[in-house]
Amino acid sequence: TKANLELRRIEEEEASGQNKNNKYSVISYEKRVQLISLASSKGYSISRAARELGIKPSTGKFIVKCFRDYGKIMKKTSCQAFNHAENQ
Repeated sequence: TKANLELRRIEEEEASGQNKNNKYSVISYEKRVQLISLASSKGYSISRAARELGIKPSTGKFIVKCFRDYGKIMKKTSCQAFNHAENQ
């Protein structure tokens, strides 16, 4: 499907480092879940958990803040594409 192909293309670009046109790096859904898990259940500080996952501490703090405030891990469109690809 289109969503599956688009997700695969983005993952390949991230892996090869070709996604240089974007000003910001894309943090995968899996890393976001790991970050929230480390920060909430394992007692890590957000900065420490972010560093261990290779994420900037300020980005980690924003991810956790959005999760606490809105209960979302990613934007709705990104989650839909991810969930759709996962179910295929």
